[in-house]
Amino acid sequence: MPKFEILSIAEDDDQSDRLSCKHEEIFPNRQVLKISVTAKKNLVIHAKAANNHTATIINIFGIDIDSLIEFLQEARTFVSEEEMVNKLMGRK
Repeated sequence: MPKFEILSIAEDDDQSDRLSCKHEEIFPNRQVLKISVTAKKNLVIHAKAANNHTATIINIFGIDIDSLIEFLQEARTFVSEEEMVNKLMGRK
């Protein structure tokens, strides 16, 4: 599974007011997900699929970064626990 890649300013179309990462999936269908946090604490989610010529862009203004980090840590724990249960029960 591809990981998120942190983009340099040059890779992010010279947008120096944000920190961005990108996740690209090639198989079975090409999909690109880019997540950015701007200097003004705005969260920008940009998603595009190969079969769709338009992209979906979501802007969330004034996010609480600490709460977002806490949520992602909880999500990691949840997924790990589900994977462990499935492994112990012999499921894939």
